[in-house]
Amino acid sequence: MATVKEQLLENLVAEDKVSQSKITIVGSGSVGMACAICILMKDLADELALVDVSVDKLKGEMMDLQHGSLFFNTPKIVSGKDYKVSENSKLVIVTAGAKQNKGENRLDMVHRNVAIMKSIIPPIVRYSPDCKMLIVSNPVDILTYVVWKISGLPHTRVIGSGCNLDSARFRYLIGEKLGVHSTSCHGWIIGEHGDSSVPLWSGVNIAGVPLKSLHPDLGTDSDKEQWKNIHKEVVESGYEIMRLKGYTSWAIALSVTDLAGSILKNLRRVHPVSTNVKGMYGIKEDIFLSIPCVLERNGISDIVKVNLNSQEEALFKKSANILWNVQKDLVF
Repeated sequence: MATVKEQLLENLVAEDKVSQSKITIVGSGSVGMACAICILMKDLADELALVDVSVDKLKGEMMDLQHGSLFFNTPKIVSGKDYKVSENSKLVIVTAGAKQNKGENRLDMVHRNVAIMKSIIPPIVRYSPDCKMLIVSNPVDILTYVVWKISGLPHTRVIGSGCNLDSARFRYLIGEKLGVHSTSCHGWIIGEHGDSSVPLWSGVNIAGVPLKSLHPDLGTDSDKEQWKNIHKEVVESGYEIMRLKGYTSWAIALSVTDLAGSILKNLRRVHPVSTNVKGMYGIKEDIFLSIPCVLERNGISDIVKVNLNSQEEALFKKSANILWNVQKDLVF
């Protein structure tokens, strides 16, 4: 006797359908799951895979999302401890890593997270050799370098989320000070996603009006309006959110989803993301720092040549030196 399904649906020739926009998220913690819900609500994937070592939590998170499938358009959500569930991913988002403890900066976590990357990256590449990787785990710049070396992928396909979030915070705080929405405030943070990030005050503008032309002391120690405090707040905001709620999740997830959209939709938008800056601004080592990059379906296609003033270039090199002093001693 035919089943209800057989009576309802006419069987056609079965096709082995390969996902066209499959996204895998490695790590089902607060950041990973915030990324998942943001990606689902933006309809970026036709399949979402979740990978984690915590099997029960992972299954619970998957079921929770599946039960909300009426409210988004991604038809398939899978999960597992085995990386085979990530097979044929177009984009892999790595959020797994040791939890940042209160009082730690991002660089303090490096040795714990390098060990985790060594276990994560080889099976990802084995099952999705053509994927792009978006690294979110901290310290993101050094770990993006580590993933690049472990994976064997071109550096254009291993991208750190970097200062995309720092720049969003920067623009928000500028907007708050001026009473203008952040989308109309234009400004960039480059360098390390962390304490040595570099604000490009020379490029801050509203509707094409450089704020430096209105206030030449903008961002300097002699500035009576103390605009430099905005960058200080950008640097400290992640730590403050951790102090208040124990972790960060929503802003970084929205930032990651923004980057994922540019890649999967081939938008060619410019983002300040972490990439190999060897040969730029006098840097001689393989160091990953954020600079404005064009993102498209194959990852980073181009880098925007930003003319830094002497102070900004010195700060960028200082950021590179801080990372190199940690990175040069890593063994993996």
